[in-house]
Amino acid sequence: MVSIHVDHAGKLDLGKLERHLEENLAKRQPVYSVVAVIGTTEEGAVDPLVKILALRQRFQAKGLSFLVHADACWDGYFRTMLPRGPEVATDSATNMAGRDGGTDGLVPDLALRVETQEDLSALRYCDSITVDPHKAGHIPYPSGVLAYRDGRIRSQITWTAPFLSMGSTDDTSIGIYGVEGRY
Repeated sequence: MVSIHVDHAGKLDLGKLERHLEENLAKRQPVYSVVAVIGTTEEGAVDPLVKILALRQRFQAKGLSFLVHADACWDGYFRTMLPRGPEVATDSATNMAGRDGGTDGLVPDLALRVETQEDLSALRYCDSITVDPHKAGHIPYPSGVLAYRDGRIRSQITWTAPFLSMGSTDDTSIGIYGVEGRY
């Protein structure tokens, strides 16, 4: 695992990521995955997912590909409040984006920067995503999602550990397909 520095806003430093990928390409060293944090716990920073996905396309053309995982535990829930299409509605006076306040939707306006809306909309292009609706959505714990674009990947990370079930005989646990625990 390699840590990539963040900028002063708490977002992944895209230039440093690109330099690291160039080094791996030159050494012919594979990269398994790049993780974008979509809403850090401390700062609420959203990594530039659209640019990370574009970077992957550029490196794929050079012969280096990798999975993109979005740790969207905090802000992933907000994606459900954005319009369903790829378009982003913009209020140029405030440079904020969101619904127009009309009666066409069931959710209230959501004021997010255009870049954040674009990054949230790009979640659909990730290979895997984690979302914890119990955080920003105030849904009861242990609601949470670990979603894979290709469901076959779950068999590559399947594992069991007795401490995850805490001795429970509950057969409904999906802990073998992702990290799951109980309080």
